[in-house]
Amino acid sequence: MIGFSKGFSMKVVLVALLVGMAAAAAFIRFGLGEGPAGGRWETLRIPAQLDGDYITALQYDSATGEILTGFESGHTASTARGGKSRFIHGQDHRVNHISVSPDGNLVATSADETVLWDRKSGEMKATLENVSGPVIWSESGDVLFALQRGVVKIYDVERKHFHSAEMRCQGSATAIALNQEQGVLAAGSSTGRICLWKVLGAGHYRGLDLMVESEETSRRNHIKALAFSSSDDELLAITAVEGVQRFATADLTLVQSKSPQLTRVTHAIILNRNTGSVALTGRLEAWEGDEDYFVELFNLKTGQSEILKAKTSTMNHLAITGGNSQLVVGNVVKYLVLDIPPAFR
Repeated sequence: MIGFSKGFSMKVVLVALLVGMAAAAAFIRFGLGEGPAGGRWETLRIPAQLDGDYITALQYDSATGEILTGFESGHTASTARGGKSRFIHGQDHRVNHISVSPDGNLVATSADETVLWDRKSGEMKATLENVSGPVIWSESGDVLFALQRGVVKIYDVERKHFHSAEMRCQGSATAIALNQEQGVLAAGSSTGRICLWKVLGAGHYRGLDLMVESEETSRRNHIKALAFSSSDDELLAITAVEGVQRFATADLTLVQSKSPQLTRVTHAIILNRNTGSVALTGRLEAWEGDEDYFVELFNLKTGQSEILKAKTSTMNHLAITGGNSQLVVGNVVKYLVLDIPPAFR
């Protein structure tokens, strides 16, 4: 009887564990979205070996379908959709930005300095001192445009040195964009000013004279993101105060503008540079919950807007998957994934 009782108890415990695991799996799969976004968020937890390490940077690699993730500890990992992860390398300080070379062989991670790593071997190829901001690769991957202490610098990847030419815009540069076809570089600054340079001549990247610059708007209105339209005649900008703006690249005159509903915008990403579709994270002024953040999607061309609530106290970084089909949010220790509605792709 005692043996039967023990055996029965063990079966009950086993069944309970299986039920609990199934419930946990369902939680991970579908998340806990509420309000307008209820049931639309998918939650993917970071691998166990990274548990407790805060997400600080994201980059989707369309070539492999993996999410490159930077962490507070300085580690960078490549995480597949199924949750399997592998470490690429580690730095001494938190990773602020991640970028992948066009051929997928090199990864640039920016902490208090930017390091170029071999994607497969993890071997360090070069260190760019004092480059803590985002970097942009040229189409061939031989040149990096980087923010070095708020100044745009040109780095020769093969020769491993910076060009002497540098590009300055009033205030510290906070965002950069490159028009590969026209060889035009845009930089947005902490003062809200945007500057354009011609950087392509005779097949080689080099710094040239400033083409045009916009008026300063506000010292609080720093530029968060920039992107050229595919037709080359317009530049899309996301600003901290004035929202989304579209400028004519010929003279940087304002073509269109829309202010977000969100206040205290923390992060922003451009979903479609032609329609002006963007995603912003932050809080709603009218919302009473202190621990809830929102994602605002809107299309500058159509004026359509949508507010999505996610049950989370922090949103640390944003990335978009191939085809602008999904938005990935780094929420401290897990990923929140949202299918982007067609109207904002």
